[in-house]
Amino acid sequence: MRRFKWFFFGMAAAIVVIALQAGLNNESWPIFKRFGGDAPEKTVVVGISNASITLDPAIALDQESFRITTNIFDTLVQMEDNLIVPGLAREWSVTEDGLVWTFEIRKDVSFHDGNTLSAEDVVWNFDRWMNAENAYHFGRFTYWNMNFGGFPGIVKSVNALPGNTVQIVLAEPYAPFLSTLAMPAFGVASPAAIERDREEFANRPVGTGPFVLREIRDNGEVVLEKNDDYWGKRAQIDQLVYRAIPDSEERINQMIQGDLQMVDEVTEEEARRLETESDAVVYNRPIFNIGYLAMNMNHSALQDQRVRQAIAHLMDRDALLEDAFDNFSRKADAFLPPVLWGHNESIEPPAHDVDAGLALLKEAGFEEGLTLHLLVMESPRAYLPKPVKVAEILQHQLETAGIHLLLDVQPLDEYLKYGQNGNYDLILAGWNGDIVDPDNFLYSFFASENSKAGVVSNYAFYKSQEVDDLLQLARQSTDQAFRNDLYRKVQVLIAQDIPAIPIAHTISSVAVSQDIKEYKPSITGIDRLNTIELKEEPES
Repeated sequence: MRRFKWFFFGMAAAIVVIALQAGLNNESWPIFKRFGGDAPEKTVVVGISNASITLDPAIALDQESFRITTNIFDTLVQMEDNLIVPGLAREWSVTEDGLVWTFEIRKDVSFHDGNTLSAEDVVWNFDRWMNAENAYHFGRFTYWNMNFGGFPGIVKSVNALPGNTVQIVLAEPYAPFLSTLAMPAFGVASPAAIERDREEFANRPVGTGPFVLREIRDNGEVVLEKNDDYWGKRAQIDQLVYRAIPDSEERINQMIQGDLQMVDEVTEEEARRLETESDAVVYNRPIFNIGYLAMNMNHSALQDQRVRQAIAHLMDRDALLEDAFDNFSRKADAFLPPVLWGHNESIEPPAHDVDAGLALLKEAGFEEGLTLHLLVMESPRAYLPKPVKVAEILQHQLETAGIHLLLDVQPLDEYLKYGQNGNYDLILAGWNGDIVDPDNFLYSFFASENSKAGVVSNYAFYKSQEVDDLLQLARQSTDQAFRNDLYRKVQVLIAQDIPAIPIAHTISSVAVSQDIKEYKPSITGIDRLNTIELKEEPES
């Protein structure tokens, strides 16, 4: 009997040693595994169309990056059901003039590296975002620029006060201020982690969020694990994996096979297939985006309004919708989605009219035509599910009047670099709304401030003093009815000047396995997944 005891004791010890060695030698080895299996007990794998470009939210631009970072980082305030709720700040107040904001920072929060969050850490992050001379202002801080009007922009000062509070003083009132602070771009990072290695932080992010980065695998998969010390609602799953699968058919096949539990940017045809061949539930987010063609007004020919108007007449947007979009899409006439207040339903872009386009080109001195370069992203986006096809159709449509489009098709990361520096004549662009405020669309697209090379979001390089004044006035008012009227007027002016041409709004759809409970799709397409649960497997 004693031999058997020692045998079982030895076997148990061997198992423990092997497990510890595996844990020490392989950082990806999960803490808890099924006996004899390779997968953690509760893992959700999300299929995305592109790999994330960076895991530093302050310099991110793409949704794939934000989908991941929003689960690693927390913001001062958060958006839930279109309402602002406390985040890292327990409560806040603002002076009557809208200039001085005070935030009380939670005292029970730790970064993933073990450091305790303080008011000084929040100030450190703001200085990194807003101060171009800061040693850790490394990369392009486009979201700060386009929301706060430069570096430092409208933020005069940020200071830590007694009682673990932060005071932010603005140079002028800013109506969407709280909503802006809820954007994933303003996730609060660990100063110690950035100071340790600023250039590697984009691959080793450290925040306070419900998930911690476990590893970035050789195949590009990003693996997060739950943060057991999270101050808020702790994740109900052990691991969250983001798998980049550029081929949409392959994403759907993996979902049907059960290799994925979630897939975003699902088309109408893919939704029908998933509903018949899998147990997936397809959620349709409200229309909250736009795909459009912007014309770089630094180009001499495109400075002429007649040329821009001619291009608008030559575009057959109905044909574009029919050939390059699906029934989840609708034609866009203005630059605000219809679901958003401020949308001007009276806007009517120039109708498809080749003769009118030819006449305008002749009047502008381009009777013999001209050649333009069109920058296009290679991979699908929610607002442009088939960007290369849209480009090819546009190429054919404009050729009817002698406008030769040379297509410059680039991977997403290169496309964004070229776009932010204005390296194009025309660009197929788009936007998924970050917050439920017209400023997020119209100021980003058309404010002169956002046409600075390197941090461009005004892809037309459009400059109008009247539009700038209206956008500024709308930002500084807290009267929504007044702001609504201003934004409607801005859309009229944009339709007259035609720096860009709206193409389509799309419904962003996400497929979710029936094994997942408590999932609530965000209108922005950027989901925090600490609330989801996996159904318990029946005992065998």
